[in-house]
Amino acid sequence: GLLCGAAVVTLLCLLNGAEAGDPVQWGYDKGDGPSAWPDLYKRWCSGRKQSPIKLTTAQSVYDPSLDTYTISEPAYAGKQYKILNDGHKVLVDFQNMRVNLSLNRHERECFRPHHVHWHWGDKNSIGSEHWLEGKQYPLEGHIVMWDCRFWDSFAEAAHGIDGLAVLGVFYEIDNSVQLSPDRGIGEIISYFDRPQVSSCDQCVNKDYNNPGVNLPAFSIKELLPKDMSSYFVYYGSLTTPDCRENVMWTVFREPIKIPQSAV
Repeated sequence: GLLCGAAVVTLLCLLNGAEAGDPVQWGYDKGDGPSAWPDLYKRWCSGRKQSPIKLTTAQSVYDPSLDTYTISEPAYAGKQYKILNDGHKVLVDFQNMRVNLSLNRHERECFRPHHVHWHWGDKNSIGSEHWLEGKQYPLEGHIVMWDCRFWDSFAEAAHGIDGLAVLGVFYEIDNSVQLSPDRGIGEIISYFDRPQVSSCDQCVNKDYNNPGVNLPAFSIKELLPKDMSSYFVYYGSLTTPDCRENVMWTVFREPIKIPQSAV
């Protein structure tokens, strides 16, 4: 059967613009890392609906109205994404591709992917941001989407009430897996060592326009687990500053398997 756990988290807030005086610089060191964010970004990072969270079936509620995601994609032949480093992470920008995802809860429901990025740690036991049934995974991917029912662009949705949605995907180590360098996550990893992608110190400057590197477009399905029927849904926040609390999270239970060399 369909297992869709909706964690009991309610989002009731009025979203406004960024708070005046919010710092631009943040990182993962002691002085500017996660423990400092509530002081550096008081408006949101000290909020009560912050992500990530620890997900468990025991503390979730089954919602029979939720369905498997429906994905409507255009032809990808000849299209390009961009892979770039924004000073904090490597991401793939989907370049306004008209891909629509829906949970079929509403007739006009529409989420459009904007980019995908990843989080990992120094060792396999602490890489993912979310926890699942008491454990972390080596790697977690986030496909960041915006609600195209009510907003005309990602920029508008990012500052709007319930404007964003993120698909969270865990990655698990399996050295018997061989990634193709010509598709999906394997192709993305093959770009990581390029100088324009591996680092970008000037990218933390919000006025710097990173041209990135062109990457042949591919199906969003390449970044999702085979079983998309089992997942958790909750309302929370962005996991990095400004930690804005306007995100509907979907975290899939089934991990994608990758070799250790990919982490």
